[in-house]
Amino acid sequence: MEQQWYVMVGENDQRGPLSEAEVNELIESRQASAADYCWTEGFEGWAPLQQVPTFAEALRKATSAAQPPPGPTSAGQTWSTIKSSLDRGKRGAARKVKIAKLKMRISQLRKNRDRLCTALGTELYRRREEIELDEDLQDYIKSIDQCDDEIAGVEREIAEIEAETE
Repeated sequence: MEQQWYVMVGENDQRGPLSEAEVNELIESRQASAADYCWTEGFEGWAPLQQVPTFAEALRKATSAAQPPPGPTSAGQTWSTIKSSLDRGKRGAARKVKIAKLKMRISQLRKNRDRLCTALGTELYRRREEIELDEDLQDYIKSIDQCDDEIAGVEREIAEIEAETE
């Protein structure tokens, strides 16, 4: 009876039982690669296809066939792909830095707001519409309201940045 093989393609696509020829076909059609795993009776556990001598020839053929011919077009395409990827990463990193700075600004504004509320008195601030306050206390309330407005503006800015797409 022919040896039966099982192949794990990717992270969760288990195939088998397969014959040796069927596994070779998977490799040659590039449905399975050297990084994928296989198992058969007698193995202690799953092994990378590249470590199984039975499939060395099929892997060699698939790898050599997958190499593009050298030339200026493929090198140019490779460079443009790499550059594009780097640019996307750079823009993403810049957005993350900007968002982090904005979140720090919100934190500072909230601390300032809390300090102002403490100085004014939370109950007095809550009832500010109901009672007559002297000018100094009204200045505290204006400052607290400005903090609230700035916090809302920064939160909107963060939401806009996070909503940006490539």
